[in-house]
Amino acid sequence: MPFITTPERVGRRDGMREGISALLEMRFGADGLKLMPEIEEVHEEEKLVAIMQAIKTIESSEDLRRIWSPQTS
Repeated sequence: MPFITTPERVGRRDGMREGISALLEMRFGADGLKLMPEIEEVHEEEKLVAIMQAIKTIESSEDLRRIWSPQTS
């Protein structure tokens, strides 16, 4: 695996968050964008990828929230 500098890693996460924001808006409208403050706190790249993939098929924003906040019922 190639070395990724900290600025590159941060840039990748920021890019993923921008993509997530666009997908949330398209899928759930303004209600989806209300999740972005919570998603901004997600720093694990794997979770961000999981969020992006789940937006395609998830039924509700509450179901999506379970990806980064498993204790949510």
